[in-house]
Amino acid sequence: MFTMMRPFVPPPAPGAGSPFEWGREEHVRELLGEAFELRFEEHVSTFRIESGAAYWDLFSTSYGPTKTAADALDPERRGEFRQAWMEFYEARREGDQVVDRREYLLTLGTRR
Repeated sequence: MFTMMRPFVPPPAPGAGSPFEWGREEHVRELLGEAFELRFEEHVSTFRIESGAAYWDLFSTSYGPTKTAADALDPERRGEFRQAWMEFYEARREGDQVVDRREYLLTLGTRR
């Protein structure tokens, strides 16, 4: 999703790092491993919705990164973003719904 969004979102501030690094076990160990006993679990969250358009309507009004990006664009670029979003998710259609499987890393830590 974020790769599809990249052309519509300003780059992160210099030195800010990427929030996606928190999805890498090595990065989390580097930051927290000395202070915490860490355990990791990989999971998949499955989201189902009737269409790419419905997904856009939901995320462009309620999901922080998407809403912020959409709100910052002029009407023409917002329309391009919406079209890219819908095409991206319609490609994930299974029967009568769009199915989005999102991998995530759950980190559990106990302070040493």
